[in-house]
Amino acid sequence: MDCEFIFRKSFGRVISLDPFGNVFFKRFYQRLFVSPEVREKFRNVDMSKQYIALERSLLLLVEFFVDKKPGKALEKIAVRHTKSGLDIPPRMYDLWLEAMLETVREMDPDQNDEVLRAWKTVLSGGIKYMTDVYEQSN
Repeated sequence: MDCEFIFRKSFGRVISLDPFGNVFFKRFYQRLFVSPEVREKFRNVDMSKQYIALERSLLLLVEFFVDKKPGKALEKIAVRHTKSGLDIPPRMYDLWLEAMLETVREMDPDQNDEVLRAWKTVLSGGIKYMTDVYEQSN
């Protein structure tokens, strides 16, 4: 089955847990913030706004997966995450992806290996793009 379709169905299920998807995003960040280094990066962030940014970012990563190239919005985010910006090094994306997959595993009632593989496949290309931009900026 198509990874994008599986991802979108799963995303719809986890977001529908409450009207704004905050349960899913809150659980994701709880997992991500196990890392003190990551937690520090978000010290002064308004998390309600961050939940909206995360949802938008996930959709941009789907767009990257479909188009095989970044749109202007993802390019802007990638540059913002370089060393001269927010300084989000590649190792943090590994933590990000693992926290995302664990949250899907917990919260999607229909999750299985195929669903988790679809999430990883859809998100990985955009993550590689983000880390490549970071590496090239050094």
